[in-house]
Amino acid sequence: MAFGAVEATASEATAMLRALLRPALAPGLAARPPGGTASHADQAALATGELVDVLGRARGALLRLAEVARTLDASSGMSVFSAAIVRSSDPGAVRGRVLAGLDLARHPAGADWRIRVSRLAAAQKNAGTGVPSGGVGALTAGPHVVRIVQAGTSSDVRFTVHGGETNAQALARFAAAVNDAAGLGVRASVIGDEAADMSRLVLTARATGATQAFAVTDLDGSAVAEAGVATATTRAANAVYTLDGAVLTAETNVIRIGPDGRVEITLAGLTADTVGVSVAANVARIGAAVTALVRSYNAARRFFDAHADLFAGTAAALRSLGSRFRAALGSVGAAPGGGGGLALDDVALGAALRDALPMVRDALGGEAGLAAALAGLAERQLAAAGGGLEPLPGAGYTTHPAMHQGVTASRWPPRLLDAVV
Repeated sequence: MAFGAVEATASEATAMLRALLRPALAPGLAARPPGGTASHADQAALATGELVDVLGRARGALLRLAEVARTLDASSGMSVFSAAIVRSSDPGAVRGRVLAGLDLARHPAGADWRIRVSRLAAAQKNAGTGVPSGGVGALTAGPHVVRIVQAGTSSDVRFTVHGGETNAQALARFAAAVNDAAGLGVRASVIGDEAADMSRLVLTARATGATQAFAVTDLDGSAVAEAGVATATTRAANAVYTLDGAVLTAETNVIRIGPDGRVEITLAGLTADTVGVSVAANVARIGAAVTALVRSYNAARRFFDAHADLFAGTAAALRSLGSRFRAALGSVGAAPGGGGGLALDDVALGAALRDALPMVRDALGGEAGLAAALAGLAERQLAAAGGGLEPLPGAGYTTHPAMHQGVTASRWPPRLLDAVV
């Protein structure tokens, strides 16, 4: 096979590339015994410069295996074993979600909490009087100063109504002045009814709860009285609910419960009876992660077994882990399948997740479990190869002159080219 102007046989190319790559791929790259020959497939790949593709696929297989395995590592707060869902007997009135960092071990199975909602938190609203949108004079022309007092803080809002402006325009000036006031916990809007040609100003607290109540009065002019927004049409209120029999209040309709405050509950409606709320493992996510792990393991086994003359150490390690964890795999319905891979029984997996989740967690996600072992293997092989199956620059590699003529930057990783001296 010709590399530029230099001729090299397949076996010479194999030896040449081994000399270049062995320092970076050890121990994944096996040393060939003297006089050994590559398979026909490896001869073709090496002799035509396609080893780059092989290395890229090896790196991809290891990265995918490490990524998937780490999702099952129970020591991580982001593990699927830490993922949970909130179940409610009345999700229309009480629903929830689990926040990151929840420790499922602190939440026993079953209905953890009983909640009854007797009042929802509300934001104060002052809905004004409707006035003809296209008419004029609803608000007196001239300057206006409106004082809004909320949570012990007074804010004065100023605006001017110009003569000849429509009522809709005058109300819009009022609303804009309120919304432009820095730090004010009240927002304003103009609600229009085009069919009836009517508009009204509405002032609403930005947050729910009794402490967010506000009062609005005229300091200069009469805009508050003329717009009809001096009185609350919806009063500010706290939520009132019972949690396991204890009567509690909250400024908002979103509360946090549980020993670590990692369960967020939304009170969405009033309830005549108590609502059961529980936290459970997200078995659907765990099952998907187990399936992905089996698929990634099978893909890695197929690849490294097919290239065992280049990656004998990695291929052997994957086979060894498959045998070592046979019992753990069997506990989730994974058994030896064709081609040295694993066959997953979805029914058996579902039963294990439903009836023996702690055992599955220990076997797969424990400190000495399969996921940690597979992730560790993949990450060690990647690290041994300079972080991605590429030699580290400055290592003093030498290579056949043909490499400089036959391998271009478009087909060889830049870090590998930089390492060639």
